[in-house]
Amino acid sequence: MGVLIDERLYLALALVSCLLGTGFVIYIIRTRAGQSDLTQTQRLSLLLLAFSALLIAMQHLWYNLKFVQHQGRYLFPALGPIAVAAALGLREMLRPRTARILAVLLLMGVVLLAAYGALSNHVASWPLALLAAGAALLACPGLVPEQQWLAPTVLFACFLALDWICLFVYIVPYLR
Repeated sequence: MGVLIDERLYLALALVSCLLGTGFVIYIIRTRAGQSDLTQTQRLSLLLLAFSALLIAMQHLWYNLKFVQHQGRYLFPALGPIAVAAALGLREMLRPRTARILAVLLLMGVVLLAAYGALSNHVASWPLALLAAGAALLACPGLVPEQQWLAPTVLFACFLALDWICLFVYIVPYLR
């Protein structure tokens, strides 16, 4: 827990998490509207996962009422439901229509952040680059639906690079 990484990496992970969460919320909205292609068994399985995630969150909150332990390791039992939610969010996020909407929203974020930076004489280059990269990745499945493999491939390659960066730039030097 003593190894801290660069805050820019945390910002990138926060952006990916927000996009996956947004995709999952859109997926839930579409499912509630009856636009889902899930079978009854799959729906019941998702409800069971949601119930287990709720129980784990309640257990985590109850434990923190007695002992303040804000550590991610206590949420390890929730990794299954979280992974399924992330996969459904990614699936929804890469649907052409949703990808176009999210790409436009990210581009609007780029414009607003650039305008704020110009007015305050402090341009936040890393958040601008992250938002622009996210918009470009989401534009691929949004504009060229037959290239839907590109965005998740780049995302997973970035995760692989992040693993190596964290290991050799932050963890190994800390252990020496």
